[in-house]
Amino acid sequence: MTVLVAVKEAENSHNVLEAAETLARQFDDELEVLHVLSRDEFVNLEQTSVSETADAVDPNEVREIAASIASEIAEPVVDEFVATGAVGDAAGEIISLAKRRDARYIVIGVRKRSAVGKAVFGSTAQQVLTSVDRPTLAVPRVSETPE
Repeated sequence: MTVLVAVKEAENSHNVLEAAETLARQFDDELEVLHVLSRDEFVNLEQTSVSETADAVDPNEVREIAASIASEIAEPVVDEFVATGAVGDAAGEIISLAKRRDARYIVIGVRKRSAVGKAVFGSTAQQVLTSVDRPTLAVPRVSETPE
């Protein structure tokens, strides 16, 4: 089985990755680290590619870029993992991959936000927690740099 951890940025992912690695070791499962590029990020890559090379970006290349970002975020923290990239809605991609991999656990980072902020802006973590059909660990993201 797999423990799936979703990461967004290196600065706030350290404890999320550590928690996921601990779970994976406890169950002797594979650790899969997922980074999802948003549609806006994809459009920016597409525009850059077209302006520089006059060619559209291959969607597989974009997923590879997202996987390399996942790898860059995870390498300083965890020893063994599989890096995966996706493009689209983060919550939807996390849920979809968890189902495809039959993940034992999903590990996601959460940030402090007021109830109003969650209601107005939504939350990837909230969407995952309310939509997924498997155990999900929500780990507070802690900034590595002092505030």
